[in-house]
Amino acid sequence: MRWVLFTWISAVATIHAADLSEPQRLTRIRTQMARTLARLPDYTCRETIERALRRPPSKQYENRDILRVDVAYLNGHELYAWPGDRLGEQRLFDMVPDGSIATGNFGMLGRAVFADNGPIFHFEGISAANGKTQVKYSFQVPLANSTYTVRYGVLAATVAYHGWFTADADTYDVIAFEIEANEIPRNLDTLQAAEYTEYARAHIGTGDYLIPAASETTLMDLKGEIARNQITFARCREYAGESTVTFTEPGADPPTQPSPAAPQPLPARIELHVRLTTPIAQGATAIGDRVAAEVTRAVHGPVPIPAGSAVTLRVIGMETGALRAGSVSVIKLRLLRVDAAGQPYDVRSATLRGVAGLGRYYGTPEGWVSVSGSLRIPAGLQMTWVTEP
Repeated sequence: MRWVLFTWISAVATIHAADLSEPQRLTRIRTQMARTLARLPDYTCRETIERALRRPPSKQYENRDILRVDVAYLNGHELYAWPGDRLGEQRLFDMVPDGSIATGNFGMLGRAVFADNGPIFHFEGISAANGKTQVKYSFQVPLANSTYTVRYGVLAATVAYHGWFTADADTYDVIAFEIEANEIPRNLDTLQAAEYTEYARAHIGTGDYLIPAASETTLMDLKGEIARNQITFARCREYAGESTVTFTEPGADPPTQPSPAAPQPLPARIELHVRLTTPIAQGATAIGDRVAAEVTRAVHGPVPIPAGSAVTLRVIGMETGALRAGSVSVIKLRLLRVDAAGQPYDVRSATLRGVAGLGRYYGTPEGWVSVSGSLRIPAGLQMTWVTEP
């Protein structure tokens, strides 16, 4: 869980640092971080979460799945959406109800530790690492001042916590910090909860700002199983109030195509025969990713859909488990949109009614597809979907 190896030495050692007392240096660090958070423009990033599980007595983590979401830090609050969707007041816990998930890494915990008055700090020492002089402080946040929430399933509790952070002794930039929960209520079935975050400067809008670059959270349950989330943030940019978040490569010219037609709702009881054109593979495909398909049989009627029309689906679930006959993998898909002759149609709800030539399927308001062994679904998979009211 420690991504940087520190060699700590006495605070009286001959390492160059600003000629300040420790209370003065701590005040400078906290003041600079508070000002950064106060000046930070509304911004958004693409967040990737790699989830893994370690079961005792094994010391190795088993990779479970990958999630990709858009996250925005707006007016001091975190908002989440599936990539390309409109940001809204939905919680990451509600978007991904299964498995361990963590929020707060994007900025809220930084505000609680450095900008609020709750923590009690203690100077730990000075070190040399990666060509920089660093200072380390530990801290405690009592329950009365805590906003740190530990969640297990539908249960949640605010808890006290302790931790440490390191900062550049010359620039006062925070480098990393770690927190660990204290006295977690037993009804949460959680023995330990910890989180480690690394910071880096990124150019957002017209300035450079210190923001989270990577994070790792771990939760240990009463059986000793440890769920780990490794989180990275990329493509961070200023949020200008658009209804959806899109990402283009730096320096790319904006599109000059005419405005597309406004999406229309696709009526119910339309049967769509589609073929997957994007392969799906565990370790490469993430929950939240969009995958492409195409219509293989023309639809006639009030909404004509020619063969070859583009179809968009989203991966909203992924899991691998063990059965007596061997391992089995399942993926949950949702039908999002059909583009017919330049007219996009949004799909409110659709049920998977058939899969040809690969594994089994389960028709729900979405659709589960199961295959033996690891999750690998090649392009060409034939599916039948029926739209619902």
